Amino acid sequence: MGVSTDRSKKGTISISPYKEGLRLRWRVRDKRHELYLSSSIPFYETKAYQLKMILEQDLKEFNFDETLNRYKRLLKQAAQMEQLVQQLQKHASISRSNQLESLPVVLPKERIDVVKEFDRYLVIKDKVNDTNYYALTRKILVKWGTFELDDVPELLSREKWSAKTFNDRRNCLNAFFDWMKRKKKILDNPLDDVSNRERERMHEDREPFTDSEAAVILNALRTDQFRKKSSRYSHSQYYPFVAFLLHVGCRPAEAIGLKVRFVKFDNKTITIGNSLARTANGTHASAREYKSTKNKKVRLIPMDAALITLLKPLCRDKQPDDFVFLNENGRVIDDKMFLRRVFKPIQEALKIPYRVTYACRHTFATRAVRQGIKPHELAYLMGDTVETVLSNYFHNNCMPASLPSGILSISDPTMRRAS
Repeated sequence: MGVSTDRSKKGTISISPYKEGLRLRWRVRDKRHELYLSSSIPFYETKAYQLKMILEQDLKEFNFDETLNRYKRLLKQAAQMEQLVQQLQKHASISRSNQLESLPVVLPKERIDVVKEFDRYLVIKDKVNDTNYYALTRKILVKWGTFELDDVPELLSREKWSAKTFNDRRNCLNAFFDWMKRKKKILDNPLDDVSNRERERMHEDREPFTDSEAAVILNALRTDQFRKKSSRYSHSQYYPFVAFLLHVGCRPAEAIGLKVRFVKFDNKTITIGNSLARTANGTHASAREYKSTKNKKVRLIPMDAALITLLKPLCRDKQPDDFVFLNENGRVIDDKMFLRRVFKPIQEALKIPYRVTYACRHTFATRAVRQGIKPHELAYLMGDTVETVLSNYFHNNCMPASLPSGILSISDPTMRRAS
């Protein structure tokens, strides 16, 4: 079936295979509830996903029916409606006795429920519980309401998105329509002729920090230089987090998701294979999702004396599955709130051009290349490809001190003496 069996976070519903269908399970005030959908119910995968969203909305708005009667009634009504639709379709069906078996069985445009088909696609892809890439694409389909497939390119172009967001939605929908075409539900993919948008690779807010800028920022964090007297929380609590980002060059979510058991002081290595990523629900601790890294690459980072000194106090007296970087409340770091409340004000106070936290990764890459580290080694340390590292992260804004040894110095002795 391909449905995730991971335990859901508090307040959400898990969907998992059970017997010959799907089971929805969740907890309310420490009491477990569950509903079962048999595979004999038409489009039972879609109905499970829709029921999941209804339940989560009811829980959020405190309208949950603990008797479950409301949800059982909705399922019954949906099944009855589906049976009626199937009877009407059967009655109005056209004989296909003279048609080729390979001809796609395409319903008229107005009878294709794109959202319903997308829900079936999510079940097959094992992405029913996704809260980001697929969930945001589904949200757009719901927003568009009733539309014809030929209108999809125009609907996409109307959205005021960045190039990255446009490409994400376009790529997700393109794969979905390719799947529908393979399943002979549609004749053509409406996005075949729609290309990804060119992304602006240089972002001013991701320009690398100079060495002096990085040094004064770290010093300001460490000494609470710009902490307001009225603030209950220190800036110094974030010093290890920012120092680690600048020193290692990992993604912020990878640092936030680093667990103690992956920091090996005995062999002086750090394993980075997971991240605690943001979701569509937010950047706070309960909204984040623990998963593999962006490229699903696992890498070992060698620890030097500076890293050992930085990390030992953070790992002391913690359990293996505890996170290394925590705030003063004992929770994982919310990098969005950190940027807004601490990192940005410090840069303003120091009169440093504004950069986001991700600029630390760009700083690491730029410094590493200038210090002579080989591109393939840098790509490994950063968990990315050589092409991506050099095109996205290395900022070549510094003139070399000299040209490499040239042909003239080899062919003409006078040139060699002059050099």
